[in-house]
Amino acid sequence: MQPDDKSSDNPGPDGPGVASGLILREKLAVFVMLFILATIASLSYSIKQQRISKTVEYITVHCVGAIDNPCTLHLPLGAQVADLLANVILSDDADTNKMVLETRLTQSQVYVVPKQGVLSLYVTGAVPESGVIHVPEGLKYGQLRDYIAFRDDADLTPFRRRRRLLIEGETVEIGKRSELCVRK
Repeated sequence: MQPDDKSSDNPGPDGPGVASGLILREKLAVFVMLFILATIASLSYSIKQQRISKTVEYITVHCVGAIDNPCTLHLPLGAQVADLLANVILSDDADTNKMVLETRLTQSQVYVVPKQGVLSLYVTGAVPESGVIHVPEGLKYGQLRDYIAFRDDADLTPFRRRRRLLIEGETVEIGKRSELCVRK
């Protein structure tokens, strides 16, 4: 054996087996640290799952349009239009063919039940009163101004520019003019 050879058979200055004892302690320390990290990670995941399950279990949906009594419903998270219809009484002129029953509802959504022969829209914003209006099918956004009463602070600029067709059940938000644009 050469004098600079550091094999494990050569006892160190502290005696035989000291090197193997250090390796065993290092392995044990690594094992303990990994165990602690795994425990912390699993506890963190468990707490996160508890928070998620407690956040939202129900959604609130406002149902208007071709129903006997407009109402606010509290439905389970993940509810669909079919679930909403099971909780309301449709009027005789409701058009169920325009409804997609598998559509998921969202928190605070205003769902407009369509009426036969017309488009049912929900109008809100700078109007005297938010609510459902019925307009002829095929109406363009720019033509909508002929069917709505506006407040004095309503911004009518979008009605001059938009030429797209309105969609059944759409919510139309009428914006307000900024203070800089108000003409007297």
